[in-house]
Amino acid sequence: VRIEKERRFLNRLRRDWPDDAAILTNVAGPHSWLEESSAWKQWLQGGERLWIIGDQGMGKTYLSKFIISLLRHDSGKSAESAIDGSQIGPPSYATIPSPAHMVLSYFCDARRPSRQEHIQVLRSFLNQTLTQDQGQFKYIYGTAIFPSAQGSFQQFTQAFEMILRNRKGTTDIVIDAIDECDSGPRRELLGFLTSFELVSSVRVILTSRPDPNSRP
Repeated sequence: VRIEKERRFLNRLRRDWPDDAAILTNVAGPHSWLEESSAWKQWLQGGERLWIIGDQGMGKTYLSKFIISLLRHDSGKSAESAIDGSQIGPPSYATIPSPAHMVLSYFCDARRPSRQEHIQVLRSFLNQTLTQDQGQFKYIYGTAIFPSAQGSFQQFTQAFEMILRNRKGTTDIVIDAIDECDSGPRRELLGFLTSFELVSSVRVILTSRPDPNSRP
């Protein structure tokens, strides 16, 4: 019964937005210079988040795709590829990748209201995490912080934080175009991400335009 409830929960989370798998197609551009960057090498050691600033049209999203592809090359399959998309009903988890190194991604988009909401970012991350490692349900299932699929931002931050601070292995978080999230909620999201700067197992990469209201 519990396993079925967990699957229904993940199925509801996935229903409200398209997978980033579609966005991540066509990784283009000569980005091999990134691996030689001192900022990149420092970020790999853990610590402060890496913030990539650039004007519109400068290639931030393509760079984000390259980074995610690069990180997932080490971590195995993505969360999206772990699920049998042809199945009707709750997803199958027969091919879940190793959860030792998770790569979580989200692409904000000002043209699509559903991808401007900070709660959607956390819902997506919680879905990706639990899809790759169902064992993490034990930290939130049956507790007061276990969110419904329509839970509050606070519920999702508490659940996601509980999982990140208890799981073993590295978690990489990549958010593209965070300046395209609504301004007030964006500050809440940034505050939440800042709380992990001293957690070496959680590494964060953000991209945005040079907006002083986005970057603290």
